Amino acid sequence: MSYRVEWLSDKQDKILLEFQYHWNWSSFHAGVSRDHEMIRSVEHDVVLILHPASVFPSNPMPHFRRAFEDQPPNLKKIVVVTPTDGEPILLSFMRRIAKIIAHFFPNSSKVEFVKSVEEAIADVG
Repeated sequence: MSYRVEWLSDKQDKILLEFQYHWNWSSFHAGVSRDHEMIRSVEHDVVLILHPASVFPSNPMPHFRRAFEDQPPNLKKIVVVTPTDGEPILLSFMRRIAKIIAHFFPNSSKVEFVKSVEEAIADVG
């Protein structure tokens, strides 16, 4: 399996979706499906920490759109850990994609970007 999903607290208010190197869109959808299932299993708000571990595969828009269309209503925020092998231009591209998705899905969760899983955990408390 090229991904893992786990709760980061006993309160089940933070969840980590982490992809291993050389992941693909099939792994992305399987991981998103699993984390959405886990988030739907609780009634309170949840923060998702998304750690791709490497750059996103090509053509991300339809895959992100599909993930946002199926987003649980209690998914409060998505914190994306930027890939360490990414370029500043890639981060800029990722931020633009997040803005485009927010435009088309105004009720979706807020998306933030950080540089490490540790920073993401500290950011969400």
